[in-house]
Amino acid sequence: MIRINNFFWPHNPFNENQRENLFVELFRNVLSKDEYFKQAFISIIQHLYECDYDVDTGIFREMADKNHDYIEIYVKDQLGLLRTSKIVKRIHSQKEQPCYEIRINRNNEKPRIFFSTFIKPNELSDCFGVWKGLLLCYGISKNGNMEVDANILTDELCQETHDLASEVENNYFCQETINKYQITNFPD
Repeated sequence: MIRINNFFWPHNPFNENQRENLFVELFRNVLSKDEYFKQAFISIIQHLYECDYDVDTGIFREMADKNHDYIEIYVKDQLGLLRTSKIVKRIHSQKEQPCYEIRINRNNEKPRIFFSTFIKPNELSDCFGVWKGLLLCYGISKNGNMEVDANILTDELCQETHDLASEVENNYFCQETINKYQITNFPD
């Protein structure tokens, strides 16, 4: 078991006319406008830092110990009421590489972030010097409170994100996948 200490983000170069990291900008924008989402996301990330995962399987020990496919945390909303968020849910697939979804419950909307843990083989050693961390694959789901342009961007990114998640499931984090999706450290 090792600690999660790195986050990586694909640049998603789906459109040469768009600036890189547009989705990161959108993500930051939502964080700045939605205090509940921001606090919930911070709590989730802090909780994930506390969790160990098995680098051979990519599965969080907390899930394995409880025999559950999710980890829950309670986050206070703007009124000070506790709400449950299914913070990490394992997305089952026929592949060995697990993918996960962070889901922040808020009214009828569920902003979510998809990610995978890094697992062996050691190709990542050459790329990052370590092979531990999370690959954040996708940002916030489309919802009625987002600006039109943001929803369009979400639609455009969705297919590429799905392709990336599939490629990670099929080929793990091979050098070709890292190069194709320009995977880098998550920007500060």
